[in-house]
Order: sequence, then structure tokens, then C-alpha cells
Amino acid sequence: MPLPPAWGPPVGSVADVSNADPVVYGGYLAGPLGHCVECHTPMEQGRSDFENRAYAGGLHLPLGPDMILITANITQDKETGIGAWTDAEIVTALTKGVRPDGGKLHPIMPYGFYANMNMADIEALVAFLRTVKPVANAVK
Repeated sequence: MPLPPAWGPPVGSVADVSNADPVVYGGYLAGPLGHCVECHTPMEQGRSDFENRAYAGGLHLPLGPDMILITANITQDKETGIGAWTDAEIVTALTKGVRPDGGKLHPIMPYGFYANMNMADIEALVAFLRTVKPVANAVK
């Protein structure tokens, strides 16, 4: 999918990471490969606030002339993020695009791709997400 020019040029290659530590490997899958942090981090003055609000959601993605998608908070905040979700609920959201309340995720979230990943990789993503610092950010 086309990304905003402010995000810089496409990455040419990414160093391989061992899958021995699920948290480290999950961070690799969520970072350079899955780009979760780019979509789920709000912009402040034209730049992503990775230092203070990584994964806190709130990024506005224009999808058409009259449609803007606002990304979800996927930090471990129990009130505004996914901290209260079970591991199984996170897996369902990642692989089926369904939230615990039964609501559907927008198809821009690549759950169709995640559904084709092996379960060890999905579990590594969940293990990594469990380490993401809670940030209170209620996204509508």
C-alpha cells in the first residue's frame, strides 16, 4: 500500500532476527516487517511520536475524499488499549479482524496476511504486544 512521503523511502532490506526469544522476535515482526508502530503511533508536529506514544493509536489515515481512518491504541493500557484483552482475543483480532466486542477491524489492517502466518509467529507478536508500555489514548 502506498505510504505517506513523510515516512521516507522504502526499506531495502532488514536484518534477520532469531526467533529464540518470542518478545524480541515479535518486536521484529511488529517493527520492520509489519510496520505496526508506524500505523499505530500518532503524529505530533508532522512526526511520529515513537518516544512517548508508540502504539497508542490516533494516526489519521485518509482513505478517500470523505473518509479518514483513525488507528487504534494497541498499547497495554487496560482502559483505552488492548491491555484487558486476552491473548486469544488479540489472536482473533490479528488473524480474523474481529475485536472482542464483535466489531470488525477495517480491512486496511492486514489481518488476512496475519491469518497466513504460523501460530508461533502470531504468538510472538502477542508476546511482544504484552510488553508495549501502556499509554492512555482514547481513540474514537
